[in-house]
Amino acid sequence: MSAPVPVSVVESPSYDSYDVTLCTLCSQLYNDPVLLPCLHTFCAECLRRCSAGISGSHSATRPLPAREADSENTQVVCPLCRRTFCGGLESLPTNTFIEKAARLRRLEEKRRAKQLSCSACCRHPCDASVGPTGPTGVPRSVGPTADGAAYCVECDDTLCAACCSAHRKLRITEPHHLVELSDCNFTDKVEKLMMTLTPPCRLHPNQLRSLYCREAGCSTTICSNCAVKTHRTHDFVDIGDVTATHRAALLSSVGTIASTVERVTKDRDQVRTVMCRLNNSVKKTEQEIAKRAAELNQVAAKKCQDLREIVSYFHLDQIGKLDRVQGDVNREKEIGENVMTLCRELATLGSDVEVCDLAKMYISRARQLLLNESDVRMPKPVSLTFVPSNDLETAFGSQPEKMFGTLETLREAKVMPLAEER
Repeated sequence: MSAPVPVSVVESPSYDSYDVTLCTLCSQLYNDPVLLPCLHTFCAECLRRCSAGISGSHSATRPLPAREADSENTQVVCPLCRRTFCGGLESLPTNTFIEKAARLRRLEEKRRAKQLSCSACCRHPCDASVGPTGPTGVPRSVGPTADGAAYCVECDDTLCAACCSAHRKLRITEPHHLVELSDCNFTDKVEKLMMTLTPPCRLHPNQLRSLYCREAGCSTTICSNCAVKTHRTHDFVDIGDVTATHRAALLSSVGTIASTVERVTKDRDQVRTVMCRLNNSVKKTEQEIAKRAAELNQVAAKKCQDLREIVSYFHLDQIGKLDRVQGDVNREKEIGENVMTLCRELATLGSDVEVCDLAKMYISRARQLLLNESDVRMPKPVSLTFVPSNDLETAFGSQPEKMFGTLETLREAKVMPLAEER
Protein backbone atom coordinates (compact mmCIF):
# COMPACT_ATOMS: atom_id res chain seq x y z
CA MET A 1 0.00 0.00 0.00
CA SER A 2 1.56 3.25 -1.12
CA ALA A 3 1.82 6.10 1.36
CA PRO A 4 -0.78 8.87 0.90
CA VAL A 5 0.15 12.49 0.40
CA PRO A 6 -0.46 15.30 2.93
CA VAL A 7 -4.01 16.48 3.57
CA SER A 8 -3.58 19.76 1.70
CA VAL A 9 -3.01 18.06 -1.64
CA VAL A 10 -5.25 14.99 -1.44
CA GLU A 11 -7.53 14.87 -4.49
CA SER A 12 -11.23 14.09 -4.14
CA PRO A 13 -12.03 10.73 -5.73
CA SER A 14 -14.64 10.11 -8.40
CA TYR A 15 -17.85 8.62 -7.07
CA ASP A 16 -19.37 7.69 -10.41
CA SER A 17 -18.65 4.07 -9.40
CA TYR A 18 -18.20 4.43 -5.65
CA ASP A 19 -16.90 1.31 -3.91
CA VAL A 20 -17.48 1.27 -0.16
CA THR A 21 -14.74 -1.33 0.36
CA LEU A 22 -11.85 0.77 -1.03
CA CYS A 23 -10.01 3.48 0.92
CA THR A 24 -10.00 6.74 -1.05
CA LEU A 25 -6.44 7.50 0.11
CA CYS A 26 -4.60 4.28 -0.76
CA SER A 27 -7.17 2.84 -3.24
CA GLN A 28 -6.80 -0.52 -1.49
CA LEU A 29 -9.25 -2.60 0.53
CA TYR A 30 -9.80 -1.05 3.94
CA ASN A 31 -7.45 -2.11 6.70
CA ASP A 32 -8.72 -1.13 10.17
CA PRO A 33 -11.27 1.44 8.85
CA VAL A 34 -12.13 4.33 11.17
CA LEU A 35 -15.25 6.49 10.88
CA LEU A 36 -15.10 10.29 11.00
CA PRO A 37 -18.11 12.38 12.17
CA CYS A 38 -18.58 13.54 8.54
CA LEU A 39 -19.25 9.85 7.63
CA HIS A 40 -16.05 9.52 5.58
CA THR A 41 -14.05 6.38 6.30
CA PHE A 42 -10.32 5.80 5.88
CA CYS A 43 -7.73 3.23 6.87
CA ALA A 44 -6.44 4.12 10.33
CA GLU A 45 -2.85 4.18 9.07
CA CYS A 46 -3.70 6.28 6.00
CA LEU A 47 -5.52 8.84 8.13
CA ARG A 48 -2.68 8.84 10.65
CA ARG A 49 -0.14 9.61 7.91
CA CYS A 50 -2.28 12.37 6.43
CA SER A 51 -2.80 13.99 9.82
CA ALA A 52 0.94 13.87 10.44
CA GLY A 53 1.65 15.46 7.04
CA ILE A 54 3.87 12.62 5.82
CA SER A 55 4.75 12.94 2.14
CA GLY A 56 4.16 10.20 -0.41
CA SER A 57 7.89 9.49 -0.59
CA HIS A 58 7.85 7.80 2.84
CA SER A 59 7.49 4.04 2.77
CA ALA A 60 4.17 2.57 3.83
CA THR A 61 6.05 -0.29 5.48
CA ARG A 62 7.20 2.06 8.24
CA PRO A 63 3.95 3.02 10.02
CA LEU A 64 3.88 5.95 12.40
CA PRO A 65 3.22 4.77 15.97
CA ALA A 66 -0.33 5.57 17.07
CA ARG A 67 0.72 7.11 20.38
CA GLU A 68 3.26 9.37 18.69
CA ALA A 69 0.71 10.51 16.12
CA ASP A 70 -1.96 11.26 18.72
CA SER A 71 0.44 13.11 21.01
CA GLU A 72 1.20 15.56 18.24
CA ASN A 73 -2.29 15.84 16.70
CA THR A 74 -5.28 16.84 18.86
CA GLN A 75 -7.36 17.56 15.77
CA VAL A 76 -8.30 15.37 12.83
CA VAL A 77 -8.83 16.87 9.36
CA CYS A 78 -10.88 14.89 6.86
CA PRO A 79 -8.75 14.55 3.69
CA LEU A 80 -11.88 14.59 1.53
CA CYS A 81 -14.25 17.32 2.77
CA ARG A 82 -11.56 19.25 4.77
CA ARG A 83 -13.70 19.41 7.92
CA THR A 84 -11.81 19.54 11.22
CA PHE A 85 -12.75 17.49 14.29
CA CYS A 86 -11.42 17.68 17.82
CA GLY A 87 -9.91 14.65 19.51
CA GLY A 88 -7.12 12.29 18.64
CA LEU A 89 -7.14 9.53 16.06
CA GLU A 90 -7.59 6.88 18.74
CA SER A 91 -10.94 8.42 19.70
CA LEU A 92 -12.44 7.58 16.30
CA PRO A 93 -14.67 4.48 16.24
CA THR A 94 -14.07 1.52 13.96
CA ASN A 95 -16.53 1.36 11.06
CA THR A 96 -17.63 -2.23 11.64
CA PHE A 97 -19.98 -2.18 8.65
CA ILE A 98 -17.21 -1.19 6.21
CA GLU A 99 -14.76 -3.52 7.95
CA LYS A 100 -17.12 -6.43 7.39
CA ALA A 101 -17.65 -5.52 3.72
CA ALA A 102 -13.88 -5.29 3.12
CA ARG A 103 -13.32 -8.55 4.96
CA LEU A 104 -15.84 -10.33 2.72
CA ARG A 105 -14.33 -8.92 -0.47
CA ARG A 106 -10.79 -9.80 0.60
CA LEU A 107 -11.95 -13.33 1.40
CA GLU A 108 -13.66 -13.72 -1.99
CA GLU A 109 -10.58 -12.49 -3.88
CA LYS A 110 -8.36 -15.00 -2.08
CA ARG A 111 -10.89 -17.78 -2.66
CA ARG A 112 -11.00 -17.14 -6.40
CA ALA A 113 -7.21 -17.05 -6.53
CA LYS A 114 -7.13 -20.29 -4.50
CA GLN A 115 -4.82 -18.69 -1.94
CA LEU A 116 -6.72 -19.82 1.17
CA SER A 117 -4.89 -22.23 3.43
CA CYS A 118 -6.08 -23.58 6.77
CA SER A 119 -5.82 -20.87 9.43
CA ALA A 120 -5.69 -23.38 12.27
CA CYS A 121 -2.90 -25.40 10.66
CA CYS A 122 -0.91 -22.22 10.05
CA ARG A 123 -1.23 -21.25 13.71
CA HIS A 124 -0.47 -24.77 14.95
CA PRO A 125 1.77 -26.64 12.47
CA CYS A 126 1.57 -30.43 12.54
CA ASP A 127 3.81 -32.04 15.12
CA ALA A 128 5.84 -34.99 13.84
CA SER A 129 4.65 -37.02 16.86
CA VAL A 130 1.04 -36.55 15.84
CA GLY A 131 1.55 -38.20 12.47
CA PRO A 132 -0.35 -37.59 9.26
CA THR A 133 -3.72 -37.56 11.02
CA GLY A 134 -5.15 -35.05 13.43
CA PRO A 135 -6.54 -35.74 16.93
CA THR A 136 -9.83 -36.92 15.39
CA GLY A 137 -8.16 -39.51 13.18
CA VAL A 138 -9.12 -37.62 10.01
CA PRO A 139 -6.28 -37.52 7.42
CA ARG A 140 -4.78 -34.05 7.08
CA SER A 141 -2.03 -32.41 5.06
CA VAL A 142 1.38 -32.52 6.70
CA GLY A 143 2.83 -29.07 7.31
CA PRO A 144 1.38 -25.65 8.06
CA THR A 145 -0.06 -25.00 4.59
CA ALA A 146 -3.05 -27.37 4.36
CA ASP A 147 -5.56 -26.22 1.76
CA GLY A 148 -8.73 -24.64 3.12
CA ALA A 149 -12.00 -26.51 2.63
CA ALA A 150 -14.53 -24.31 4.44
CA TYR A 151 -14.87 -20.90 6.05
CA CYS A 152 -16.17 -20.29 9.59
CA VAL A 153 -18.16 -17.06 9.67
CA GLU A 154 -18.01 -16.66 13.46
CA CYS A 155 -14.26 -17.35 13.78
CA ASP A 156 -13.24 -15.64 10.50
CA ASP A 157 -11.05 -18.69 9.82
CA THR A 158 -10.47 -20.89 6.79
CA LEU A 159 -10.33 -24.56 7.83
CA CYS A 160 -9.10 -27.73 6.17
CA ALA A 161 -11.18 -30.93 6.20
CA ALA A 162 -9.60 -32.23 9.42
CA CYS A 163 -10.04 -28.96 11.28
CA CYS A 164 -13.63 -28.67 10.01
CA SER A 165 -14.40 -32.06 11.53
CA ALA A 166 -12.89 -31.02 14.86
CA HIS A 167 -14.65 -27.66 14.70
CA ARG A 168 -18.04 -29.33 14.39
CA LYS A 169 -17.38 -31.67 17.31
CA LEU A 170 -16.27 -29.10 19.88
CA ARG A 171 -19.16 -27.90 22.05
CA ILE A 172 -18.08 -24.26 21.91
CA THR A 173 -17.83 -24.18 18.10
CA GLU A 174 -20.56 -26.67 17.21
CA PRO A 175 -23.17 -23.90 16.51
CA HIS A 176 -20.79 -22.07 14.15
CA HIS A 177 -21.63 -21.74 10.47
CA LEU A 178 -19.18 -23.37 8.05
CA VAL A 179 -19.49 -22.53 4.34
CA GLU A 180 -17.72 -24.72 1.82
CA LEU A 181 -15.18 -22.79 -0.27
CA SER A 182 -16.29 -24.73 -3.34
CA ASP A 183 -19.90 -23.55 -2.96
CA CYS A 184 -20.94 -21.58 -6.06
CA ASN A 185 -23.01 -19.29 -3.82
CA PHE A 186 -20.20 -18.86 -1.30
CA THR A 187 -20.20 -15.05 -1.22
CA ASP A 188 -23.99 -14.70 -0.92
CA LYS A 189 -24.17 -17.25 1.88
CA VAL A 190 -21.33 -15.69 3.87
CA GLU A 191 -22.80 -12.22 3.38
CA LYS A 192 -26.20 -13.29 4.71
CA LEU A 193 -24.61 -15.07 7.68
CA MET A 194 -22.50 -12.02 8.48
CA MET A 195 -25.68 -9.93 8.70
CA THR A 196 -26.91 -12.20 11.50
CA LEU A 197 -23.75 -11.85 13.58
CA THR A 198 -24.16 -9.84 16.77
CA PRO A 199 -20.90 -8.14 17.80
CA PRO A 200 -19.93 -8.11 21.47
CA CYS A 201 -20.40 -5.15 23.79
CA ARG A 202 -17.58 -2.62 23.81
CA LEU A 203 -17.59 -2.50 27.63
CA HIS A 204 -18.40 -6.17 28.26
CA PRO A 205 -16.70 -8.28 25.55
CA ASN A 206 -18.31 -11.49 26.82
CA GLN A 207 -21.81 -10.08 26.29
CA LEU A 208 -23.65 -9.57 22.99
CA ARG A 209 -25.34 -6.30 22.12
CA SER A 210 -28.97 -7.45 21.98
CA LEU A 211 -30.71 -4.31 23.32
CA TYR A 212 -31.17 -0.76 22.03
CA CYS A 213 -31.33 2.26 24.35
CA ARG A 214 -33.81 4.83 23.04
CA GLU A 215 -33.03 7.38 25.75
CA ALA A 216 -32.30 10.90 24.48
CA GLY A 217 -28.54 11.27 24.20
CA CYS A 218 -27.93 7.52 24.01
CA SER A 219 -29.51 5.94 20.91
CA THR A 220 -27.03 3.08 20.98
CA THR A 221 -26.90 -0.70 21.21
CA ILE A 222 -26.14 -2.20 24.61
CA CYS A 223 -25.80 -5.59 26.29
CA SER A 224 -27.74 -6.95 29.25
CA ASN A 225 -24.98 -5.88 31.65
CA CYS A 226 -25.14 -2.31 30.35
CA ALA A 227 -28.93 -2.35 30.77
CA VAL A 228 -28.59 -3.30 34.44
CA LYS A 229 -25.63 -1.09 35.31
CA THR A 230 -25.47 2.12 33.28
CA HIS A 231 -28.83 2.18 31.48
CA ARG A 232 -31.05 0.92 34.29
CA THR A 233 -33.38 3.95 34.25
CA HIS A 234 -33.32 4.39 30.47
CA ASP A 235 -35.85 3.38 27.85
CA PHE A 236 -34.35 0.31 26.17
CA VAL A 237 -35.97 -2.38 24.03
CA ASP A 238 -34.94 -5.49 22.15
CA ILE A 239 -32.83 -4.55 19.15
CA GLY A 240 -35.17 -6.40 16.80
CA ASP A 241 -38.03 -4.03 17.72
CA VAL A 242 -36.30 -0.97 16.25
CA THR A 243 -34.17 -2.37 13.43
CA ALA A 244 -36.96 -2.25 10.83
CA THR A 245 -37.68 1.39 11.64
CA HIS A 246 -34.04 2.36 11.24
CA ARG A 247 -33.72 0.47 7.96
CA ALA A 248 -36.79 2.24 6.57
CA ALA A 249 -35.44 5.63 7.67
CA LEU A 250 -32.10 4.91 5.98
CA LEU A 251 -33.80 4.00 2.70
CA SER A 252 -35.89 7.17 2.96
CA SER A 253 -32.69 9.16 3.39
CA VAL A 254 -31.41 7.75 0.11
CA GLY A 255 -34.30 9.43 -1.67
CA THR A 256 -33.69 12.65 0.24
CA ILE A 257 -30.03 12.77 -0.76
CA ALA A 258 -30.91 11.95 -4.36
CA SER A 259 -32.47 15.41 -4.78
CA THR A 260 -29.27 17.04 -3.54
CA VAL A 261 -27.15 14.94 -5.89
CA GLU A 262 -29.45 15.88 -8.77
CA ARG A 263 -29.10 19.58 -7.95
CA VAL A 264 -25.30 19.60 -7.81
CA THR A 265 -25.18 17.48 -10.97
CA LYS A 266 -27.10 20.20 -12.79
CA ASP A 267 -24.67 22.78 -11.39
CA ARG A 268 -21.75 20.78 -12.72
CA ASP A 269 -23.34 20.42 -16.15
CA GLN A 270 -23.94 24.17 -16.35
CA VAL A 271 -20.31 24.89 -15.46
CA ARG A 272 -19.28 22.63 -18.31
CA THR A 273 -21.68 24.45 -20.65
CA VAL A 274 -20.22 27.83 -19.74
CA MET A 275 -16.70 26.49 -20.22
CA CYS A 276 -17.60 25.12 -23.66
CA ARG A 277 -19.12 28.42 -24.72
CA LEU A 278 -16.06 30.26 -23.52
CA ASN A 279 -13.76 27.95 -25.45
CA ASN A 280 -15.84 28.36 -28.60
CA SER A 281 -15.85 32.15 -28.34
CA VAL A 282 -12.09 32.21 -27.79
CA LYS A 283 -11.54 29.92 -30.76
CA LYS A 284 -13.70 32.08 -33.00
CA THR A 285 -11.96 35.24 -31.81
CA GLU A 286 -8.53 33.80 -32.58
CA GLN A 287 -9.69 32.95 -36.09
CA GLU A 288 -10.89 36.52 -36.68
CA ILE A 289 -7.66 37.95 -35.35
CA ALA A 290 -5.64 35.69 -37.63
CA LYS A 291 -7.70 36.76 -40.66
CA ARG A 292 -7.26 40.46 -39.87
CA ALA A 293 -3.52 39.96 -39.35
CA ALA A 294 -3.22 38.51 -42.85
CA GLU A 295 -4.84 41.63 -44.33
CA LEU A 296 -2.55 44.03 -42.48
CA ASN A 297 0.53 41.86 -43.18
CA GLN A 298 3.75 42.72 -41.39
CA VAL A 299 2.64 46.21 -40.39
CA ALA A 300 0.18 44.71 -37.91
CA ALA A 301 2.32 41.73 -36.92
CA LYS A 302 3.31 43.14 -33.54
CA LYS A 303 -0.26 44.23 -32.75
CA CYS A 304 -1.48 40.77 -33.68
CA GLN A 305 0.94 39.19 -31.24
CA ASP A 306 -0.11 41.57 -28.45
CA LEU A 307 -3.76 40.78 -28.95
CA ARG A 308 -3.08 37.05 -28.93
CA GLU A 309 -1.34 37.40 -25.61
CA ILE A 310 -4.33 39.30 -24.19
CA VAL A 311 -6.71 36.61 -25.41
CA SER A 312 -4.54 33.90 -23.89
CA TYR A 313 -4.40 35.69 -20.55
CA PHE A 314 -8.18 36.21 -20.59
CA HIS A 315 -8.76 32.56 -21.44
CA LEU A 316 -6.52 31.27 -18.67
CA ASP A 317 -8.05 33.65 -16.16
CA GLN A 318 -11.61 32.60 -16.98
CA ILE A 319 -10.76 28.91 -17.12
CA GLY A 320 -9.10 29.18 -13.72
CA LYS A 321 -12.23 30.71 -12.21
CA LEU A 322 -14.50 28.10 -13.78
CA ASP A 323 -12.18 25.27 -12.69
CA ARG A 324 -12.48 26.43 -9.09
CA VAL A 325 -16.29 26.55 -9.35
CA GLN A 326 -16.34 23.12 -11.00
CA GLY A 327 -14.19 21.71 -8.20
CA ASP A 328 -16.64 23.01 -5.57
CA VAL A 329 -19.62 21.58 -7.45
CA ASN A 330 -17.92 18.19 -7.91
CA ARG A 331 -17.06 18.05 -4.21
CA GLU A 332 -20.73 18.66 -3.25
CA LYS A 333 -21.86 15.99 -5.71
CA GLU A 334 -19.28 13.49 -4.48
CA ILE A 335 -20.14 14.04 -0.82
CA GLY A 336 -23.84 13.59 -1.58
CA GLU A 337 -23.24 10.39 -3.56
CA ASN A 338 -20.95 9.10 -0.82
CA VAL A 339 -23.60 9.50 1.91
CA MET A 340 -26.34 8.14 -0.38
CA THR A 341 -24.29 5.00 -1.14
CA LEU A 342 -23.41 4.47 2.52
CA CYS A 343 -27.07 4.79 3.59
CA ARG A 344 -28.23 2.34 0.92
CA GLU A 345 -25.45 -0.19 1.66
CA LEU A 346 -25.97 0.04 5.43
CA ALA A 347 -29.76 -0.31 5.10
CA THR A 348 -29.55 -3.37 2.87
CA LEU A 349 -26.39 -5.15 4.09
CA GLY A 350 -25.74 -3.88 7.61
CA SER A 351 -26.42 -6.05 10.65
CA ASP A 352 -29.00 -5.03 13.22
CA VAL A 353 -26.35 -3.62 15.51
CA GLU A 354 -24.63 -1.68 12.73
CA VAL A 355 -27.91 -0.23 11.49
CA CYS A 356 -28.96 0.84 14.97
CA ASP A 357 -25.52 2.24 15.80
CA LEU A 358 -25.03 4.24 12.61
CA ALA A 359 -28.57 5.07 11.43
CA LYS A 360 -28.98 8.21 13.50
CA MET A 361 -25.62 9.62 12.37
CA TYR A 362 -26.25 8.75 8.70
CA ILE A 363 -29.81 10.16 8.70
CA SER A 364 -28.63 13.34 10.42
CA ARG A 365 -25.94 13.81 7.80
CA ALA A 366 -28.49 13.22 5.01
CA ARG A 367 -30.80 15.87 6.40
CA GLN A 368 -27.91 18.24 6.81
CA LEU A 369 -27.03 17.85 3.12
CA LEU A 370 -30.69 18.47 2.20
CA LEU A 371 -31.06 21.61 4.31
CA ASN A 372 -27.67 23.16 3.51
CA GLU A 373 -27.93 25.49 0.56
CA SER A 374 -25.11 25.24 -1.92
CA ASP A 375 -22.56 27.96 -1.37
CA VAL A 376 -21.34 27.64 -4.95
CA ARG A 377 -21.73 30.93 -6.81
CA MET A 378 -22.17 30.31 -10.51
CA PRO A 379 -20.23 32.87 -12.59
CA LYS A 380 -22.08 34.84 -15.23
CA PRO A 381 -21.19 33.79 -18.78
CA VAL A 382 -18.43 35.95 -20.30
CA SER A 383 -17.61 36.01 -24.01
CA LEU A 384 -14.80 37.59 -25.97
CA THR A 385 -15.28 39.46 -29.26
CA PHE A 386 -12.96 41.12 -31.73
CA VAL A 387 -13.92 44.52 -33.19
CA PRO A 388 -11.89 45.33 -36.34
CA SER A 389 -11.11 48.89 -37.38
CA ASN A 390 -13.36 50.28 -40.18
CA ASP A 391 -11.16 53.11 -41.52
CA LEU A 392 -7.72 51.72 -42.27
CA GLU A 393 -6.43 54.84 -44.07
CA THR A 394 -7.18 57.16 -41.12
CA ALA A 395 -5.78 54.64 -38.68
CA PHE A 396 -2.55 54.33 -40.66
CA GLY A 397 -2.08 58.10 -40.68
CA SER A 398 -3.13 59.37 -37.23
CA GLN A 399 -4.02 56.45 -34.97
CA PRO A 400 -1.82 53.47 -35.88
CA GLU A 401 -2.63 51.78 -32.57
CA LYS A 402 -6.24 51.42 -33.73
CA MET A 403 -5.62 50.24 -37.28
CA PHE A 404 -5.92 46.56 -36.33
CA GLY A 405 -8.90 46.46 -33.98
CA THR A 406 -9.77 46.04 -30.29
CA LEU A 407 -10.92 43.32 -27.94
CA GLU A 408 -14.12 43.58 -25.91
CA THR A 409 -15.50 41.39 -23.15
CA LEU A 410 -19.26 41.12 -22.84
CA ARG A 411 -21.28 39.76 -19.92
CA GLU A 412 -24.41 38.20 -21.31
CA ALA A 413 -27.69 39.67 -20.06
CA LYS A 414 -29.38 36.33 -19.54
CA VAL A 415 -28.19 34.43 -16.49
CA MET A 416 -28.11 30.65 -16.46
CA PRO A 417 -31.41 28.93 -15.46
CA LEU A 418 -30.06 27.61 -12.17
CA ALA A 419 -28.83 31.01 -11.09
CA GLU A 420 -32.27 32.48 -11.89
CA GLU A 421 -33.97 29.89 -9.70
CA ARG A 422 -31.67 30.77 -6.80
